[in-house]
Amino acid sequence: MTRNPLAEAALERPTISIYQNSEHIAGLVQQLLDSPLVTSTIEETHSDSSKTKSGDADATLTADGTAKFPLVGKATVAGDITLAGSLAKAVSTGSRSTQSFVYSQAFYLNVVRRALKEKGLLRTLSSVADAESIEGGEFVEYQATFRPSELVTIMDVVTPELVSQIAKFIVKKKELALFNDYGDLEKVRIAALKMEHTATAQGDLWGDVTRAVQADFRRDKTREYYGLVGSDDDTFTAVTICDNPHFVVDDEDRILDGVFTVLGKAISPAEENVPVLQRNKLLRNVNPDGVDALIAGMKATLSSQSPAKFGGTTVDALLNPELTSRIAGKSIRIIPLAIYA
Repeated sequence: MTRNPLAEAALERPTISIYQNSEHIAGLVQQLLDSPLVTSTIEETHSDSSKTKSGDADATLTADGTAKFPLVGKATVAGDITLAGSLAKAVSTGSRSTQSFVYSQAFYLNVVRRALKEKGLLRTLSSVADAESIEGGEFVEYQATFRPSELVTIMDVVTPELVSQIAKFIVKKKELALFNDYGDLEKVRIAALKMEHTATAQGDLWGDVTRAVQADFRRDKTREYYGLVGSDDDTFTAVTICDNPHFVVDDEDRILDGVFTVLGKAISPAEENVPVLQRNKLLRNVNPDGVDALIAGMKATLSSQSPAKFGGTTVDALLNPELTSRIAGKSIRIIPLAIYA
């Protein structure tokens, strides 16, 4: 029997993927097995059978004439003669069935996992020591709970439209505070036009600035999730960089709903306290200490307000104290091939 490396590569434990890069998986299958990618096969089966039916036939004639027998032909008879003949009939039957097999991405994910393990190319990560021994380019597998980058997630809420409206509100509030001559309608009209034009200009400016910042975060193309790997005090962060089109589910944040396993490739060795804005082209130049000072200033401003304004809650309850400019502790960066449960 011909050896089928694809069939031999099936894993015992089935998986359900929420993310899978089919191009990377397909490329690895061909490299690891040194064979073309098979997308479908057709198998045909054919069987033949035949059997013979036999029996007796007879005819009685009382006068000259002929009688016709199956498979014998005509026989001429005379007088009162009885003819007997042996009849035989061959019956042949046949059947054919065709089956088509399609190899899906779920199948090839198992092929890649098995092949990487058999070749000793897959590292399982579960502790800080595992992360510290990783080099860029190694294949890794780890199980983690995930959270988004808080600073990056803010960009989902602080939209250009929201920033534009806030800027307009601030300008109008400032202009109204400076104007008090409501007795002259012409001055009121001029002041209103000036206020509207100034507010619109400021709103458009800060809306465009926010769009530029969002583009630098690349949220429309990629998402960065922080996977906490390990337990107790022996933990590190696996920064998992996902391309949005490769999510199998419609909700890209499904990864935040539970514990998932990641198969991927490390693109950096372990690093310590990496700045959150490191992957940004422009914002990476912002000093992390400056970001920390900005966050501290936000908290200080809130702290100066009366607790009654916040319903008696504390500042830390309103503004997550984990909001920081750095990824605390050890971290490695991963390009995932698949994320599954």
